[in-house]
Parts: sequence; structure tokens; C-alpha cells
Amino acid sequence: MSLIVTTTATATDPCAESDIAFNPAATLQVGFLGKEPAASQRRFLNTRDSYARLMETKVPGGAIGIAPHSLRAVTLDDLKWAADTWRGKPSHIHVSEQLREVEECLAAHNKRPIDLLIDTVAIDEHWCLVHATHADAKELARIANAKAVAGLCPITEANLGDGLFDAPSFLAQGGRFGVGSDSNVRISVADELRTLEYGQRLIHRRRNVLGGPAQSTGRRLVEFALTGGAQAVGRPVGALAPGKRADLVVLQPDGLHDDRVLDAWLFSADNSAIKSVYCGGVPVVQNGRHVARDAIATRFQRVPVDAAR
Repeated sequence: MSLIVTTTATATDPCAESDIAFNPAATLQVGFLGKEPAASQRRFLNTRDSYARLMETKVPGGAIGIAPHSLRAVTLDDLKWAADTWRGKPSHIHVSEQLREVEECLAAHNKRPIDLLIDTVAIDEHWCLVHATHADAKELARIANAKAVAGLCPITEANLGDGLFDAPSFLAQGGRFGVGSDSNVRISVADELRTLEYGQRLIHRRRNVLGGPAQSTGRRLVEFALTGGAQAVGRPVGALAPGKRADLVVLQPDGLHDDRVLDAWLFSADNSAIKSVYCGGVPVVQNGRHVARDAIATRFQRVPVDAAR
């Protein structure tokens, strides 16, 4: 028998073609004090009017939310404008990703990034604070108290050498997290969760840091990620229950049972354990192969090199 795990569909999910969360990124300035943008950055800049037009995008059956890129990419007035205009919508922002960002925020505003964010807009359960890598103890408590989600990207954070999020302290305060990919250097839920756990083991020098007495480490990691991910995208996903979207991953058990299947997926098998994936009840991966893999590869090969940059 295969094990079925519910998933969370997001705009970066290659199989999520409808009923998704779509958060267009807002970039209205460059740097905390609005530095002059380089020529290569200008195409990413928006005005309030152009961003409002983006927010009119129709997402069939899905949800649209805001994604001010970061505190260095929007003015505080623009941030408040977006948060007030689309209050109650899924809201994502990169924050406290790098030490340099913390230093520049302190120099510009005399506040750390997460403190500045929470002091500027009403952060609540609709917000996902992406990375939050360098949140200090007070900031972790403020995120948890606001019931916001920490959107962790462990592969990206490791790849860029950004640092480790203090997951044990955050979870001990009732914090919520989801995982995703930022740089897309590798797309693997199992790898994200494994990197998260192994990073904590290395820094705390003990085993099964994010596990629990009544659950395997794999089970607890998956359940945290499903619950936090579903909250972050604001969609009825993340569980096998009436009224929830039928987003499912079917795992090959390979003779294992119960939580051992999840542990094997996260800590040894990785993507090779995935047998099938269903999005909204529609099969998109069968026998470990995406149903449109050949067509996608052909289209990709036809993209001019300059267009791909």
C-alpha cells in the first residue's frame, strides 16, 4: 500500500495550474533609502498604479495576495498602502534574510527588519515572513504572537550561506512555519525539510531536534510544513478532510510502514520515493514522471538563451 500525503499548491508549484495562490511581487524602490536602480533592475520596478493593475489578475478558482518583495524594495508608506488596500489577503515578504540586511535596516531606521515590519503594518495570520533567518529572540516571539507563518527556504539559505533560522525556539513559542524554494536551485520538499532538520542538528549538536516524543521527526516536520503552508497560501489545502482540495502525493513504501515511510522519504529516498502527484484530483505525476515532462522539456529547449536570462 502506498502512503498518501497532502500537499500545498502555490504559484511556484509546477503542477498547480488552477485554484492556486498568486502573489505578485512588489518592487517600488532599491535599497532601504531608495538608491538609484541599476539599468538591469528597472524592469522590476512598479508604481502603485502598475502594481494595482497586477493585483487585478484573475486567478481561476484561486486566491490573489500581495508580496512586497522586502523592506528594502518598498517604502514604508507603500508597504502600508499595500497592506491596507488588500488587508486579509495572503501577504508574503522577504525579511531578515541576511546579516547585511539587518545592518542596513538598523542604519536606516534604527530598528531590526522584523521589528520595523511589525511596527509598520498589522502583521497577522495572513502574513508569511519569508526566511526570517536572523530574527532575534524578541522578533521570534513577535512573529509567533502575531500567528504569522515563517516561510523557510532551507536549501536556498544554505546555498547562499545566509544562516540558520532558530526553529526550536520559534516552535516552543507556538510558531508556525512552511517551506518553499526561493532560488529554485533545487525543487524538493524532502530536501527542504531534511536541510532544516540537519541544520538544527549541526548548530545544536543533538539529534532529532524538531521531532517529538509521540511522533517521528519526519511526521512532525511534514505536519508542520502542511499546516503552515496551507495558512500561508490561504487555500483549503494541507489535509485529507471534507472541503479540502485534493492535492496528494503518493509515496512508495518499499516495505516500510507508518511514520517510517515519511522518515525514509525525508532522510534517504528524496524525490525517488514519489510515485504519483495529484493536483485538485488530477494526476500530474505518474510512476515518478510528470505527465507533461517531454512537452515541457521541448519547450524549454526552444527558449532563446537571451530570453532565459
